[in-house]
Amino acid sequence: MEAKTGAAGLISYEEFEPFCKWQREEACDTLVVHLPEFKKEQLRVHINNRGILKVSGERRLDATKTSKFYKEVVVPRNCDANGIQAKFANNHLYIIMPKKINVVVPEKNKSQQVVAGSSIIDPSSVDQNIKTEAAGKDPSTPPPLYPPSNKMGKMVISTSPTTPNNDRLQRKKSVSRGKRVAKIAVNVGMVMAVLAALTAFVVYMYKSTLVED
Repeated sequence: MEAKTGAAGLISYEEFEPFCKWQREEACDTLVVHLPEFKKEQLRVHINNRGILKVSGERRLDATKTSKFYKEVVVPRNCDANGIQAKFANNHLYIIMPKKINVVVPEKNKSQQVVAGSSIIDPSSVDQNIKTEAAGKDPSTPPPLYPPSNKMGKMVISTSPTTPNNDRLQRKKSVSRGKRVAKIAVNVGMVMAVLAALTAFVVYMYKSTLVED
């Protein structure tokens, strides 16, 4: 644990590394962060456009001390980033990352569209599976990491706004299209000029022939 003094010299920050654990399942991967004595309002979950998940939190210990943490996690490549959910309950933060799936269409149904990147997470079925697994276990066994859904408080995951790179790319595409249109216009103009010159030459030769006759 590292202690830091605030800029005003009145509040000190105690940084700590929370205990984290991955829970791998067929439908989703879940990052479980153990945060005793924290509240949902004291936590922040943010994902940027590079696929980096940032988790942080601050909790006031007394009038002069604040406990805080900060952690970055790389989102798996097969994760559906739009379907990520964060829930907090029983001193645990659950960050659920649903996986993408590819539905293969049979040969006889090729006309049907292939659905890719769909989220298949079903919180109700997850909770039911947990209740089934917990049944019949020894009372001394610790409770499962997933708490029942009706006790879990959902958190809002913020995302980064669109970067300026996208705007620059759109401007480059517009400039490129404008250049192509201008080039086509120049080529058409040159063709029209050549045709006009040929027409004038033919008329001139015809008039010269009439004069000679």
